Amino acid sequence: SRIALPTLLISAYDDPFLPPDALAAAARVAADNPALSTAFSPKGGHVGFVAGAVPGAPRYHSEDRLMEFFGRYVRSAA
Repeated sequence: SRIALPTLLISAYDDPFLPPDALAAAARVAADNPALSTAFSPKGGHVGFVAGAVPGAPRYHSEDRLMEFFGRYVRSAA
């Protein structure tokens, strides 16, 4: 409740470093705080957010979610 700046929480439900109920608890807290947004994926493990079909040009799930998140708060200069 003390977080006032827009904050994105990114994680995966199969992260082996988190207890099973950690993301559910985080989602409940985020639901009560308009500054918090969540991006919880079903799979990804602890740091497994790499995707893409082109070798040498991976896409990173967490970076994509961050760009979407920042896009809500940054106006285009165009």
